[in-house]
Amino acid sequence: MDDRRWNQRDSAEPDRREGAGTSPGPTYGLRSIELAYRPVVELDELREIVRDVLDKGSSSTKVRALLDDPVGHDPVLWSRLADLGWCGIAVPEQYGGAGGSFVELGVVLAELGRHLTPTPLLSTVTLGVGALLLAGSAEQRAKWLPRLASGEAKATVAFTDSGADATADPGIVAVSRRGAYHLTGKASFVLDAHTADLLIVAAREESGSVSLFAVDPKQADIRVTPSVDQTRRLCEVRLDDVEVPAGDAVGTIGEASRILTALLNRFGAALACDSFGGAERMTEMTADYAKERVQFGRPIGAFQAVKHRCAEMVVDTEAARVAAEYAVARFETDPAGDSEAVSIAALHCNDGFVRVASAALQMHGGIGFTWEHDTHLYLKRARLNVVLAGDTAWHRARLAKYLLAV
Repeated sequence: MDDRRWNQRDSAEPDRREGAGTSPGPTYGLRSIELAYRPVVELDELREIVRDVLDKGSSSTKVRALLDDPVGHDPVLWSRLADLGWCGIAVPEQYGGAGGSFVELGVVLAELGRHLTPTPLLSTVTLGVGALLLAGSAEQRAKWLPRLASGEAKATVAFTDSGADATADPGIVAVSRRGAYHLTGKASFVLDAHTADLLIVAAREESGSVSLFAVDPKQADIRVTPSVDQTRRLCEVRLDDVEVPAGDAVGTIGEASRILTALLNRFGAALACDSFGGAERMTEMTADYAKERVQFGRPIGAFQAVKHRCAEMVVDTEAARVAAEYAVARFETDPAGDSEAVSIAALHCNDGFVRVASAALQMHGGIGFTWEHDTHLYLKRARLNVVLAGDTAWHRARLAKYLLAV
């Protein structure tokens, strides 16, 4: 398959973009944006390094060994990822990180999705680090970012009590008493909360405004809940009158709505990258199988119906590539991302991943339906991705609001 970098146009293809050659930045879909991309060769090298490490450390055998593991990830692999600097890839250098951007992070996330790697890197780097960078105080950043960048600590964010509606009211209520806030309630679908050292919780105040609070996970009742995707751990977080000092608020009290939107954009873009990586791998596996599986005296890939399905998988995968590229690129100019771009990516990447994984399972025939084959693991990951940061209906509605407002 064509494995060009996300932002690399084929040099042999004519550039038909409006105004091509007059702007230093590429044109994407709905809007023109100017970006200072990293050299493509550096991104290629990063991808190759990540893929090589995960080919060995996150093989199908190792992923399957963790499906029923209570922790859900390999501590040895986590240490390896931390040593390579991936935990701090988007953390500023002053806090011990690599000082990279969401573009580099997207390369890593896509490879993690390609390998179905069970790891808390998605929750820690995308959500935990993101919340601190967007709204954390100087003290909070100095305390947590170096530990998160080194892999010493892990973090996650508890949004709402609803997975499908990413902007539903938090299921946790904050009551102010004697200079502190008392948190009570429940948040569901919290990624990797059971291994987190820092839990950032969204809570609704009596006035109706929403705030973010840094909570010690030891003060919460955290339970891992069953999920269709056994390569990830989703948790239910319950707080019962947990006292949090006002100084542990992340950002300004009562003004977390903007931060939550930005975090959802980060989470949505990260899942889009994850879905793209999974869809790309499924397309490759199916194409290889169609060349090898012989029926009626010739490879099944020679039959027109099979060719059509493979072509549709390629179209979905390439659309996901462009949409993910568009979403991560917008973080180069705005740390909060672009809600429109993220919703476009969610619709193309997550829904596309479901279609690709479903087609892959069918194209593999009987073996595709067995536990021993990996296609069902990818389909389950796709089914979770499509609802984890707002489902299809929610992203369509958000995109429609933008389009109707233009």
